Amino acid sequence: MNIIKLTLLSIILLFIGVLFFLYQESWIMISLPAHTTTLQNTSMLAQTKETPLWIFKNGTLKKEPSEIIINNDLTETIKQLVNNWLKTLEEENIIDKQIMVQSVILSPSGQDAFICFQENFLNKQSSSFVKMMILESMLKTLHDAKLNINNVQILVHHQPMRDDHFNFDISWPTTGFQF
Repeated sequence: MNIIKLTLLSIILLFIGVLFFLYQESWIMISLPAHTTTLQNTSMLAQTKETPLWIFKNGTLKKEPSEIIINNDLTETIKQLVNNWLKTLEEENIIDKQIMVQSVILSPSGQDAFICFQENFLNKQSSSFVKMMILESMLKTLHDAKLNINNVQILVHHQPMRDDHFNFDISWPTTGFQF
């Protein structure tokens, strides 16, 4: 009798362990009713906003129309905006690989953004002018979105981005280079 109880208990604990593992790895999802109402309330707070994406192509800065979702979390809005900008650069063959924003952090004042990329989005073989104009297009995109961000620190893997032509140890003003 003890062996049967021990075997049954082992099978039950194994089953619970497998379920817990699947839940931790997000292979199964458990959605509680209180959690879904929270998601519905936050989605009602989100608004769409038309904002231009600036790109540097064929020697000039061009404005591309775009729409972003503005929500209460400014870091998510910035992340979405910069990812849209990167996607546009990729579609226009300005950058040759898919690059995404890893994370965005705001300073305590909320006016400085630390944008961390997966990798450097500037081509090493490009001239300093082309690199500067690509940076200008990102800064202009952030400025025209009117998110009250004054400065941007550009990071790759949570370290200042490295480039032979520019110093990314400093923050860049969203007003850009003012050409």
